Amino acid sequence: MLVAVLPVMAMSLASCNDDDDLPNVDISLTVDKGTVVDGTIYAVAGDTIQIASIDVVNNEAGKSATVTNVNYYWDGMYYAPAVFAPFGMTFPISEDATEGNHAIGITATVLAVDKSIATAALSYPVVIVESADQIPTTTSSSTITNSAKLDK
Repeated sequence: MLVAVLPVMAMSLASCNDDDDLPNVDISLTVDKGTVVDGTIYAVAGDTIQIASIDVVNNEAGKSATVTNVNYYWDGMYYAPAVFAPFGMTFPISEDATEGNHAIGITATVLAVDKSIATAALSYPVVIVESADQIPTTTSSSTITNSAKLDK
């Protein structure tokens, strides 16, 4: 009799778990080399884009969050993993790089207190220019912040 009840108990306990309770986080990318203007990273052909860190803020006050298993992509193609915090990456831009629009993509596992484990997929626009005078001079910052698109 006990053997017949155990599977029912396991199912009822599992149904109490909210598997769709995804983290509510903002993920910031800090760029040391390259110029960030209005959320776009600009780089001169022959220079380097240096991502210094990926930072996570849990939008639930008083609860922490982090990322692990960070992978970088260049124009949709796998580039390299970043295995140690702060998960930085270097993108050397060749002198004969195609000018114009490109993208840095990131996937990462997001861990937040009292939330399901999730995967973030982020994309940051990159523009390669021939010379520094082609980079817009409007508001610039070294940080780009996105609300992460999360999936299980």
